[in-house]
Amino acid sequence: MKFFALISLFLICSCNSDGEPETFKRSLDQYDQYINQKNAPSGSPDLENDTKISNSTYKMDLYLYKDGKFHYDMENDWGIIDGNGTWKYDGGSLKLLAKEAKYDLLMIVQTDNAEGSKISVQFRDREGRKKLNLIKD
Repeated sequence: MKFFALISLFLICSCNSDGEPETFKRSLDQYDQYINQKNAPSGSPDLENDTKISNSTYKMDLYLYKDGKFHYDMENDWGIIDGNGTWKYDGGSLKLLAKEAKYDLLMIVQTDNAEGSKISVQFRDREGRKKLNLIKD
Protein backbone atom coordinates (compact mmCIF):
# COMPACT_ATOMS: atom_id res chain seq x y z
CA MET A 1 0.00 0.00 0.00
CA LYS A 2 2.85 2.40 0.83
CA PHE A 3 4.39 1.65 -2.56
CA PHE A 4 1.15 2.52 -4.36
CA ALA A 5 0.84 5.77 -2.35
CA LEU A 6 4.44 6.69 -3.19
CA ILE A 7 3.94 6.04 -6.90
CA SER A 8 0.68 8.04 -6.89
CA LEU A 9 2.39 10.97 -5.17
CA PHE A 10 5.22 10.88 -7.71
CA LEU A 11 2.76 10.92 -10.63
CA ILE A 12 0.75 13.78 -9.14
CA CYS A 13 3.87 15.86 -8.45
CA SER A 14 5.30 15.31 -11.93
CA CYS A 15 2.22 16.70 -13.66
CA ASN A 16 0.60 20.10 -13.64
CA SER A 17 -3.09 20.64 -12.90
CA ASP A 18 -4.10 19.50 -16.40
CA GLY A 19 -2.35 16.17 -15.96
CA GLU A 20 0.30 17.20 -18.48
CA PRO A 21 4.04 16.86 -17.90
CA GLU A 22 5.54 20.14 -16.76
CA THR A 23 7.02 22.33 -19.47
CA PHE A 24 8.95 25.55 -19.19
CA LYS A 25 7.97 28.64 -21.12
CA ARG A 26 11.00 30.16 -22.83
CA SER A 27 11.58 33.41 -24.65
CA LEU A 28 12.16 33.17 -28.39
CA ASP A 29 15.88 33.95 -28.14
CA GLN A 30 16.30 30.95 -25.83
CA TYR A 31 15.38 28.73 -28.80
CA ASP A 32 18.13 30.25 -30.98
CA GLN A 33 20.45 27.27 -30.46
CA TYR A 34 17.90 25.08 -32.27
CA ILE A 35 17.15 27.50 -35.12
CA ASN A 36 19.35 27.95 -38.18
CA GLN A 37 20.30 31.63 -38.23
CA LYS A 38 19.59 31.97 -41.94
CA ASN A 39 16.55 31.88 -44.17
CA ALA A 40 15.24 28.51 -45.31
CA PRO A 41 16.75 27.25 -48.56
CA SER A 42 14.47 27.09 -51.58
CA GLY A 43 15.09 23.34 -51.90
CA SER A 44 16.18 20.76 -49.36
CA PRO A 45 18.22 21.74 -46.31
CA ASP A 46 22.00 21.38 -46.25
CA LEU A 47 22.01 18.06 -44.41
CA GLU A 48 25.70 18.29 -43.52
CA ASN A 49 25.78 21.86 -42.20
CA ASP A 50 22.30 22.94 -41.11
CA THR A 51 21.27 22.51 -37.47
CA LYS A 52 18.60 19.90 -36.95
CA ILE A 53 16.66 18.62 -33.99
CA SER A 54 15.73 14.98 -34.16
CA ASN A 55 14.32 11.88 -32.52
CA SER A 56 15.89 8.60 -33.65
CA THR A 57 13.14 6.36 -32.25
CA TYR A 58 10.39 8.00 -34.33
CA LYS A 59 12.88 8.75 -37.13
CA MET A 60 12.09 12.47 -37.26
CA ASP A 61 14.36 15.34 -38.28
CA LEU A 62 13.31 19.00 -38.03
CA TYR A 63 15.23 21.93 -39.53
CA LEU A 64 14.04 25.33 -38.26
CA TYR A 65 15.05 28.61 -39.95
CA LYS A 66 15.01 32.19 -38.71
CA ASP A 67 12.50 33.29 -41.37
CA GLY A 68 9.77 31.20 -39.70
CA LYS A 69 10.00 28.24 -42.08
CA PHE A 70 10.96 24.64 -41.37
CA HIS A 71 11.67 21.39 -43.17
CA TYR A 72 10.87 17.91 -41.83
CA ASP A 73 11.81 14.33 -42.66
CA MET A 74 9.97 11.43 -41.04
CA GLU A 75 9.80 7.72 -41.63
CA ASN A 76 6.56 5.84 -41.06
CA ASP A 77 4.71 2.77 -42.33
CA TRP A 78 4.23 4.40 -45.74
CA GLY A 79 7.91 5.21 -46.15
CA ILE A 80 9.80 8.45 -45.81
CA ILE A 81 7.76 11.64 -45.85
CA ASP A 82 9.19 15.09 -45.97
CA GLY A 83 7.94 18.58 -46.49
CA ASN A 84 8.04 22.20 -45.49
CA GLY A 85 5.96 24.41 -43.28
CA THR A 86 6.00 27.48 -41.12
CA TRP A 87 6.66 27.98 -37.43
CA LYS A 88 5.88 30.74 -34.98
CA TYR A 89 6.71 31.51 -31.39
CA ASP A 90 3.59 31.33 -29.21
CA GLY A 91 3.40 31.50 -25.42
CA GLY A 92 6.82 30.06 -24.68
CA SER A 93 6.88 27.31 -27.31
CA LEU A 94 7.28 26.96 -31.06
CA LYS A 95 4.23 25.93 -33.08
CA LEU A 96 5.00 24.23 -36.39
CA LEU A 97 2.42 23.78 -39.14
CA ALA A 98 2.77 22.02 -42.49
CA LYS A 99 -0.23 21.68 -44.79
CA GLU A 100 0.14 18.80 -47.19
CA ALA A 101 -2.29 17.36 -49.75
CA LYS A 102 -3.26 14.35 -47.61
CA TYR A 103 -2.70 15.73 -44.10
CA ASP A 104 -1.97 18.74 -41.92
CA LEU A 105 0.98 18.39 -39.59
CA LEU A 106 0.83 20.42 -36.36
CA MET A 107 3.67 20.09 -33.86
CA ILE A 108 4.66 21.97 -30.71
CA VAL A 109 8.34 22.20 -29.75
CA GLN A 110 8.93 23.13 -26.12
CA THR A 111 11.60 23.03 -23.43
CA ASP A 112 11.43 20.47 -20.67
CA ASN A 113 13.83 21.96 -18.14
CA ALA A 114 14.53 25.42 -16.75
CA GLU A 115 17.84 25.74 -18.60
CA GLY A 116 16.26 25.00 -21.99
CA SER A 117 18.76 22.24 -22.71
CA LYS A 118 16.07 19.54 -23.03
CA ILE A 119 13.42 19.93 -25.69
CA SER A 120 10.54 17.83 -26.93
CA VAL A 121 7.93 17.81 -29.64
CA GLN A 122 4.22 17.04 -29.22
CA PHE A 123 1.88 15.97 -32.00
CA ARG A 124 -0.83 13.44 -32.80
CA ASP A 125 -0.61 10.62 -35.25
CA ARG A 126 -3.04 7.80 -36.04
CA GLU A 127 -2.03 6.10 -32.78
CA GLY A 128 -2.82 9.16 -30.65
CA ARG A 129 -0.85 11.84 -28.89
CA LYS A 130 2.95 11.65 -28.90
CA LYS A 131 5.57 13.52 -26.91
CA LEU A 132 9.13 12.80 -28.02
CA ASN A 133 12.43 14.06 -26.70
CA LEU A 134 14.55 15.82 -29.29
CA ILE A 135 18.28 16.20 -29.56
CA LYS A 136 20.24 18.83 -31.43
CA ASP A 137 22.47 17.41 -34.17
